[in-house]
Amino acid sequence: MEKVCVLGTGSWGSALGLTLAKKGYEVSMWTLNEEQAKRI
Repeated sequence: MEKVCVLGTGSWGSALGLTLAKKGYEVSMWTLNEEQAKRI
């Protein structure tokens, strides 16, 4: 399984991470916003 990291969890980062996860990638996401990280 390919691994990718998305920097930022705004609208673009979240959409990109979700799209890659649906395609079978193992996705890690980085954010500075602790509350947003908990929701993801």
